[in-house]
Amino acid sequence: MHADLTILIPLWNEADVVAFLLDDLQAGGLPENTSVLLLNDGSTDETAANIAEWKNRHPAARIRSMDFRHGGKDAALWQGFEQVTSEWVGMMDGDGQYCPADFVRLMQRALESGADAVWGIRTARHDYGWRLWISKIGRRVKHLFLGHCCVSDTGCGIWIARAGHLRDLRRLCPAPAGQVHCHLPEYVQARGGAVVEMSITHRARHAGRAKFGALNRILPGLRSLFQARRLIRGLSGSP
Repeated sequence: MHADLTILIPLWNEADVVAFLLDDLQAGGLPENTSVLLLNDGSTDETAANIAEWKNRHPAARIRSMDFRHGGKDAALWQGFEQVTSEWVGMMDGDGQYCPADFVRLMQRALESGADAVWGIRTARHDYGWRLWISKIGRRVKHLFLGHCCVSDTGCGIWIARAGHLRDLRRLCPAPAGQVHCHLPEYVQARGGAVVEMSITHRARHAGRAKFGALNRILPGLRSLFQARRLIRGLSGSP
């Protein structure tokens, strides 16, 4: 497998899990020609120090990091998109709940299907019941706003897409509202890209705490839906 891939991993206050994450990446059998870019989104704990310590112990690892002021997951990814020069871009949440080895399977699925993006599905999800409930409600609201959902697990924290679909996203949407990343499958589809799904490994969080809950999702979620609707309708030519 030779399609080059850049994996973006946004991090915010994940000091307790980042060493596990980096060890997992190192041992994960990633596809050839893969690089990893850690996006440290203004962490106020020891995340940056723990990254530096790990990199000192593994100087040959193909893992880079960027540190910037806290702006949320959208802002972190938008900064990462600007750095990508590879054919493919992947994203994985930095909470340790996802398996880096799944990138091999995601790439295989993309190359075999000819798709422009492959989104993960947490078919065996290790989260509390109320988080599952929030996800179901969010998907229904998204369907009302956008008219459809082209993936069944919009909040899944691991996916890949052809970088060409994402490189100009910052120009089209320079100030994302906070959760526009949840609507990237519809954005890729609006640009004429084919999106497919694949079951991925989902693990229980063994350290740290979840960053998204019901209260901090409502207003950014609604703003992001309005923003995504304008963007997607503009690309598809819909009124």
